[in-house]
Amino acid sequence: MTNEVIQDAQIASLAPSLFMTDDGVASHSASIDEDVREKFLQIYKPLRDEKLEAYELARIASALFHYRPLLSRLLNPTREKSVVDFFSSHTGIELDPSRAEQSSAVLRRFGKFNARIITGNAEAVFREPRRHGIERIDLLVLYAVLEHLTLRERKSILGLARDVVAEGGHVLIAESPNRLCRSDSHSFQLPFSEWIPIELLSEYASRSTREDLKAIHLEPFRRDEWDLLNYCQDNQVAVRRMFTRYWIEGLLAKQAKKVVRRNIIYLEPKRITSAAVRERRQHWELDEATIDDGQQHVIEIMNAASRGWKMLLLIDANRSSRTITMEGGRGHETSIVNLSKLAQARMPTWHPQAAVPLNFSKTTGGGITIRATAGSVLTFQGVLLV
Repeated sequence: MTNEVIQDAQIASLAPSLFMTDDGVASHSASIDEDVREKFLQIYKPLRDEKLEAYELARIASALFHYRPLLSRLLNPTREKSVVDFFSSHTGIELDPSRAEQSSAVLRRFGKFNARIITGNAEAVFREPRRHGIERIDLLVLYAVLEHLTLRERKSILGLARDVVAEGGHVLIAESPNRLCRSDSHSFQLPFSEWIPIELLSEYASRSTREDLKAIHLEPFRRDEWDLLNYCQDNQVAVRRMFTRYWIEGLLAKQAKKVVRRNIIYLEPKRITSAAVRERRQHWELDEATIDDGQQHVIEIMNAASRGWKMLLLIDANRSSRTITMEGGRGHETSIVNLSKLAQARMPTWHPQAAVPLNFSKTTGGGITIRATAGSVLTFQGVLLV
């Protein structure tokens, strides 16, 4: 599994807003997409052309495509805000001196003179932040960090995160594997490796087929998550939905602008369509159904829109093409999804899955009719209600 390098033509088609739940402001979505494409050309393209290793490029691409739009929508950052590791006043912390110097050289090259890299252990730095010139933190970014910390370091950093939130700041947790999931595709690529004691893991790790321990995966939903989600629902375990995902990712704040639902419901294809369903048994695969040219199927989604749920359709972008038409319940509201455009708008990664918002109004009731138009094919893995 390799990280595919993104070419200029693909950059021009990137549109992360197509994979976000709709905020009702079309111009906002257009400006976010334009900003992401601009940053890809300013930052990603020069580093790509200089043959920066694919793993590093993948991390940069993921931050620009996924996390920059998130922060742009929720924080509306300004130059007055002080941010650790991301925005106008940047402080990055790197344990490896050579990587710290490499990062500093990149910052100088791109003229980011309001950013700096500190060499050292982050937990030690944050014990005495003012000694290192850190007066306050408006945004603390923990990007693929928590899983690499010792227990003491983790408790210390999460304590800092709690303080940042308490003082009105924000904490971004990104790409941290959920230890409650059985599978581990991030580190050892072995089942249950996150569950067992470190003493046993040191022996168990020899069975891993992975040599570099650097794979990146960005699936929108996995069978492991379905199991964990059902367990929490069946046993009334009330947790935010970010803690039932395979990757723990979210923006923590003292007071959100709007109430975010705690629950998330997954409706597998067998529950929502009469199309033939293919059963897939691997822990990372969900069952799937395909709707071909001229077919139409009704999927029952529990009056989701009238209850204020957001609906995300999980599709296989590589095996879906042309357009599909969706007609919603009582109001006969119509939504057209351009599957070919979706395939171009996402980042080229090793997996083909994509989660796409179905933007029906709250007055829509009953089921939704999905129809594949002439020459179209839709392969999907179900629906998420969030």
